[in-house]
Amino acid sequence: MNIIKRTGLILSATLFLASFAFGQQARTTFPGAAQSGDMPREGSREVTFAGSGESDRKFDNGSLSLEGSYGWYTTDRWLISLRQTVNNLGNSRNWSGSTIVAADYHFLDGPWRPFIGANTGFRYGGRSVGDSFAAGVQTGMKYYVHGGAFLFGRAEYSYTFDSVSDVEDAWDRGRWGYAFGMGLNF
Repeated sequence: MNIIKRTGLILSATLFLASFAFGQQARTTFPGAAQSGDMPREGSREVTFAGSGESDRKFDNGSLSLEGSYGWYTTDRWLISLRQTVNNLGNSRNWSGSTIVAADYHFLDGPWRPFIGANTGFRYGGRSVGDSFAAGVQTGMKYYVHGGAFLFGRAEYSYTFDSVSDVEDAWDRGRWGYAFGMGLNF
């Protein structure tokens, strides 16, 4: 990995950790920002819409896509969601998509809400994308701007495989994914 890519990855990780620390330390909020009483509770639902993308492990090749999700809070902190992504790689024959189930654990109760999680599902597509299972780990941050409305960013590392015996080798051929969007808890 060249120095620019490595620096970008280190900077991204540093910014995430700094925002997590800020979220734990912050006791003041911006005017209109959600308060802890506005946070989702057990049984709350969540919908999101985002622009997303992915890059290979070396950040040499990538693509952009749209995604939406619907989730349910099983507790005040655990969210189970179904995520659908659609990607057009330049023409109608060169498309891909994924249907993913994710489980995320959310920290804190203020307007800044970091989370970590894991996901699994299925990737499929046109001529250039083979159908395969997928799994990965993810982390991100939500910022509640007002009531149940929030902005979020998420990064993930995922890999595809055809059978359980392929999982160990597939990790080394994984891809970075990222999403930036908005959502609503209700």
